[in-house]
Parts: sequence; C-alpha cells; structure tokens
Amino acid sequence: MDVQPALEPEWRHAPFAFCKDGDRYCGRCTTDDKGPALTALFAARFAREAGIPLNIRVLWELEEEIGSPNFSEVLLNRKTVPASNSVLVSDTIWVAKNRPALPCGLHGLLTARCVIRTGETDVHSGLVEGGVRNPMAELCDAATSCLDAKTGRVKIPGFYDDVVSPTRTEMKDFLASGFQVRKFKEAYQLRSLRTSDSKELFKRILAWPTFEVHGLTGGVYPFCIRKALSYTLLTKKGERHEIHGSTILSTLFNG
Repeated sequence: MDVQPALEPEWRHAPFAFCKDGDRYCGRCTTDDKGPALTALFAARFAREAGIPLNIRVLWELEEEIGSPNFSEVLLNRKTVPASNSVLVSDTIWVAKNRPALPCGLHGLLTARCVIRTGETDVHSGLVEGGVRNPMAELCDAATSCLDAKTGRVKIPGFYDDVVSPTRTEMKDFLASGFQVRKFKEAYQLRSLRTSDSKELFKRILAWPTFEVHGLTGGVYPFCIRKALSYTLLTKKGERHEIHGSTILSTLFNG
C-alpha cells in the first residue's frame, strides 16, 4: 500500500490530498492499493456486524515499493500468520467499471537479473568502437533470443510445456466481464497492440505466461550491463511451476 512519489505533471490537485471529482475518488494510490484494501476492510467489518461466523485477519504489506524486505520473514513466521482456509488479495482490478469482479487466481512471478561484463571500466566509444564487444548490443541480442518482441512468443525451451489453455467456459466468462479492446487501449494510453482480437488479447493478458524485459542500463560503452527480467508463470491443475533464473541465463548464453 506504499506508493511511488507523485511527480507526474498531470496532477491537477495535491496528489496526497483526497478529493472527489463527480463519481470518482481521486488521490495517489486510490486504486493501487489503498482503495481496494479499504474495501476489503469494510467487507470484514460488515461480516462482523452481520454476525457471519468467520475469523478474519488483515495483513497489509507496506514496503512493496522498496522490495518488500521484511514480508517473506513475516510469512515464514507461522505464529504471526496462522494457517487459513482462504486468502483474499485486494490488489486486483475490475475489468469493466459497472461489473464488479472477484478474481479467483493470480499469475506467479519470477524475476532475474542478467549482467554482461566485457571489460573493467567504461571507455569512450570514439576510441574503441568496432573493435570491442558492446555489452549493451549483446544484451539486446540475448533478450531477442528469449522473446519474439513482435508476437510475444517466448523462445525459452520448455516454457509452455505445462501451460493449460483456458476452456471455452472460461473464455466465455472472461468475455462476459465487459472487456473491450478500445477501452483497454484508452485506459492505458496505448498506441498499438499485438492483436486487436478481444478473445486473443484477453487470453494473452490473463491466461498465458509471458516474458518481460523491465530495464536496460548503459552509458558510453559501459562494460557492465544489467537487465531486469521477469515472466509470469501459470500453473497446471493448481500446481506451482517455476523456471529458475539459471534456466534464463543458460538460454541467453547457450541458446
């Protein structure tokens, strides 16, 4: 529930001062994730006032934007977080404004960082270009060996082996949620998409695993380049499926 600094020029009022604009409640983090968290809290209060026989515990994690350094330790302490029959995650979305949604599952996530080092220090490109290995160019090449950027197809061997395609009933439910390609593009201010077919797009977003490149840093022929990699993981019949970072690196350098 912590947030990034509100430095965007689009803010028309103080971002950390709550305000109401018509039927919209505005402020930094109202949708991600203070609003949904408060909704869950009010639901818990309603359950208690209505005498619903439930034991409800609320766990709010407040260090997401700095890497959640203490969250794993809390989860491993069974006395702090007792076992539960179900878990409600408030950090989800409604696909359509007028249709409440209750997601029943989430993608897993695995991150990796790839470092390519071809020298001991940065050098000026005008003195060495053409004759030395450019780690930034090689890192871009490594990324394209893992992912077809135009189609989104992941090239890592075995990546799709355990993926189960959604059933017709599941796709029917997806499409009944109110998803529209035009509104999706408008909401995220997107110029183009890999597909304009609503069924295909929705499947890519919610049902298929992905491989994403989230960062690439460099300078004047830097000899140490870092790239942050992550991909979403789907499970087969509820089983957890992981491809470790070493698999990514092996694909990067061995093909």
